[in-house]
Amino acid sequence: MKNKIVFILLAFCLCAGSYAQGGRDAISFTVDTANPAQEILGFGASSCWWAPEVGGWPEADRREILRLLYDKKTGIGLTIHRHNLGADTLDDTFLDNDMRRTQSMLDTKTGRLDWTRDANAVRVMRDAVAAGAEQVILFVNSPPVSMTINGHGRPTTDPAAKQDARKLDNKTVRKTTNLAPERYADFAAYVAEITEHFLRVDKLPIVAVSPINEPGHHWQTPKQEGCYYTPDQAAAVIKAVLAEFKRRDLPVRIEPTESESWKNAIPYYEPLLRDPELRATLTDLCVHSYGSDTESKRKVREWLDKNLPQARLHMSEWCDMRGTDKPTTIAGALPFARMMIEDFTVGRVRTWQYWRGAANFGSHDGLVNYDSETRKVTPNKVFWVIGQFSRYLVKGSVMLPVKTQAPAGQFPAMAARLPDGRIAVICANLTNESKPLAIDITGRETWRQQFRAFTDASNDIAETPASDTLPPRSVVTLIFEKQK
Repeated sequence: MKNKIVFILLAFCLCAGSYAQGGRDAISFTVDTANPAQEILGFGASSCWWAPEVGGWPEADRREILRLLYDKKTGIGLTIHRHNLGADTLDDTFLDNDMRRTQSMLDTKTGRLDWTRDANAVRVMRDAVAAGAEQVILFVNSPPVSMTINGHGRPTTDPAAKQDARKLDNKTVRKTTNLAPERYADFAAYVAEITEHFLRVDKLPIVAVSPINEPGHHWQTPKQEGCYYTPDQAAAVIKAVLAEFKRRDLPVRIEPTESESWKNAIPYYEPLLRDPELRATLTDLCVHSYGSDTESKRKVREWLDKNLPQARLHMSEWCDMRGTDKPTTIAGALPFARMMIEDFTVGRVRTWQYWRGAANFGSHDGLVNYDSETRKVTPNKVFWVIGQFSRYLVKGSVMLPVKTQAPAGQFPAMAARLPDGRIAVICANLTNESKPLAIDITGRETWRQQFRAFTDASNDIAETPASDTLPPRSVVTLIFEKQK
């Protein structure tokens, strides 16, 4: 009997020790419901370069891509479609990648707008709206070639140096714009006329226009359309576009300036601050997350809070061009989760928009890949990781602060109150070990986990019953509902 009691006590101690060890190992998050942050306005991707090809496919084939991107039940539920206004470089061999040359609504040989041009890309835009895209944003990489200084879709200090341009040193190249000041009004009228047609004639949900893309890059290599602007030049272009939109009474916001990184953003915001009209009129700003770190995002956020607190910030483009892991693998996809969470929590962005919604096989920067011959479509693992956010954080969700002692580099996390009152917690596990989760939601309400969805090497947004386990190398979305 004595030995039996000792065995029971020993077993109890071992179990208690096991639970204590589990408690120490648990990843703990506290969700602060009393201090809501920014409202989330949507997730999106662009149709740049792939729409002119895919738009010519049979309807069933092209709509399969758009279903995956925009359908809220069977896809990942993106709500923003970014449509590129091309520079009419389709036949311009000054750009040596024919997949990155574009037609334009403006026939630059006649100087007239032709609404039958760029038909494939426009068809994809319409299909995206039919599939579930609620917002369309028009963006410009380069002004039309008939408006550029050198007559091409990229600037250069030497118009004849097509081949040598690839050897340019980004740090020493002399940067030069390709849009002369005397053409700013022409460019503004061009953008406004197209916007007005899509909005008022085609009845498309155009909500914003971004007239400038990555103005700090020199854009002299012959790989794609682009245009460099100094901060003051960019502000002058934005001012011309704003004036034209105001003249036409277009209810569409202008979103500057899509700097290529958070590190380069503030110099392009400063001229907007100095101009009283721009400061009073602009409601939304954009930035790209290439080559950015946590500290640069914090600096931009602090600068905005101090100088332009009314401005809503959007992360309008990113894809992982630095990593060696393929986006088809969980190793290649996990950096996206960390990047997205950091942009929402540190940068407090309102939208998060991936670079390309689709790309042909061999490209690394599409959410889905397609075979140009067979038209077979394959979602990447990054597609599913982004779906962990876009499928559940619907427009109108409000960010909630999350406190944790867990290393952000290993267990990044964010939370939001959904429009229906539920709370979503999204966290990633970048380690190779499964971890127990301990989530505390502050306030007087009692919350119950409704379900879990997770993506890892073997699962793609797999919805399961409630679980407090954070699988290794995974992204997890937990949905909580208030108990009655």
